[in-house]
Amino acid sequence: MGLLVEGTPLSWDEIKPLAEHIRYHGITQFINIWDRTKGRICTEFLWGDEIEYMVACLDDEHKTARLSLRQSSVTLDRLRDESLSRTYIADAMHSTKIPIFHEEYGRHMIESTPGAPFSDALSSLLSVGSDMRFRRQIIYSRLEPSELLVTVTSWPRMGVTDTPFTQAPDDMDFDGSSGKDTKNVDMLLTNTQHPRFRSLHDSIHQRRGRPIDIRVPLFIDKQTLTEGPRVSALLPCCLDCKTVSAHIVTCVASDVPTIQMDAVSYGLGCCGLQVTSQASNIDQARYVHDAMVVIAPIMLTLTAASPIFHGRLADIDTRWSVVAASVDDRTEEEENGVDPVTKQRASPSVRPRWSSVSLHVSNDERNKAVYNDVDVPIDDDAKKRLIEHCVDAKLADHVAHLFSRDPLVQMSETIDQDDNKSTIHFEGINTVVWPSVRFKPPPLDLPIGWRVELRTMEIQMTDFENAAFVIFVVLLTRAITHLDLNFYIPISRVHENMERAHQRNAAAIGKFVFRKNISPSNGPFHVEIDDEIQDMSMDEIMNGDGATFPGLTGFVEDTSRLWRRTKTQRLVSARTSIS
Repeated sequence: MGLLVEGTPLSWDEIKPLAEHIRYHGITQFINIWDRTKGRICTEFLWGDEIEYMVACLDDEHKTARLSLRQSSVTLDRLRDESLSRTYIADAMHSTKIPIFHEEYGRHMIESTPGAPFSDALSSLLSVGSDMRFRRQIIYSRLEPSELLVTVTSWPRMGVTDTPFTQAPDDMDFDGSSGKDTKNVDMLLTNTQHPRFRSLHDSIHQRRGRPIDIRVPLFIDKQTLTEGPRVSALLPCCLDCKTVSAHIVTCVASDVPTIQMDAVSYGLGCCGLQVTSQASNIDQARYVHDAMVVIAPIMLTLTAASPIFHGRLADIDTRWSVVAASVDDRTEEEENGVDPVTKQRASPSVRPRWSSVSLHVSNDERNKAVYNDVDVPIDDDAKKRLIEHCVDAKLADHVAHLFSRDPLVQMSETIDQDDNKSTIHFEGINTVVWPSVRFKPPPLDLPIGWRVELRTMEIQMTDFENAAFVIFVVLLTRAITHLDLNFYIPISRVHENMERAHQRNAAAIGKFVFRKNISPSNGPFHVEIDDEIQDMSMDEIMNGDGATFPGLTGFVEDTSRLWRRTKTQRLVSARTSIS
């Protein structure tokens, strides 16, 4: 969703001269947050989830299912109607806290969050599933009879041209174009009700200076028309390609047939499942952030639910690389690490805005320097200012790395801000960088703590599954803090795990780099990294190796052993052991 500020959006050509102004004041705003909240203590553990939905329009007569494009313009207005609260408050089965519904990038999408945060109390955890069902019930009450609310990660036939894949109201405005033009996917799907989304789309294209280029390896079997070897390349797919048809290209270097897509909506039009947890203080938030960085590819693998793109079976199972490529605003020089003036190799090259985290940020002594083994761009001026205001080097690197990016969305009405009261410029950059785990400072005007958001999970088809995974993440977060678990591995190996997570059926057959021992240790501090880590199957990571490593579910159960083991925990455990 990001920062939804109303106003008149500036074009990229108008934003570019303001970039230094926005970065400077964004850093000032972060410093103000730091000064006011670095000592904030939150005694209650609170958390919440974000569910992204698609809405399909069913035609029983013609047996078709198409994306319904009226959600951002009609359904959300109905969900925000004051009568909604009166209707459901009267229902004694539910809390008076009505869920919150938000706009998303696509016209076909709705996002929901709980009306009030959950806690780690057993009664609160056991209410998550019913809360998700309640949200679904409310949305259905505002849909048309022919519409179906679905939690699927990627719409299988998005962008196909043989038949329409969308259903739009007759009066919908497509900027003068026909809603029947199925070739312009972004024109059809981009939500124009809020200025952020169209501005984001336009700035990505204009800053990039070349077409969006998404390439996904095609699944090959005996029925596939395009013959080729059965190869699942690690990301990214090669870029030296010849066009074979409208949506299949053959990669010359690796000879891997791929599915090709060229619109932001192929990525941002997908649905995910996020969990945000509030830590007790900033130090705990930083430590949990680093642990979740390692857990992020594990949860992406467990929830992988995206086997089809552009009407074709893919040889990957997740959306992550597709979204990364869809919002990739890098110039060719930035992507390849080449200085635009000298044309010489420059280091480091810039990673996509949507990517795995590149820095551990905790000041814990277990966060050894060797774990941050990936070079990242840093805004030197930003880091200097942060250090001068007593922000430690590791956190300063994190923020200065964020601020090495350009802003992509800016409203004309919010250029000049009172930095003592506003965080618009900080959030304006922070929310157009989409890491696997987001470190979230408190807002200035609310009594909220430092938070950590896990962003990699793919949405599941049932509320039960979604509840199972978010509860597991919450219980694991509590295990990390209660048992003082150590998940540190080098960032380069985290990136490798993110690549491995894309392998088809990775949860059953993949191997992932993981620590041999995550328990607190009184052993020698200086240990060779290769002696700390090993390749482990997902079953071993989750359920243990039957010898010395109890698995993540074992640590979760140690934390909650006084609680009755719930069905949701059993589902997560069973998902990894299916052969």
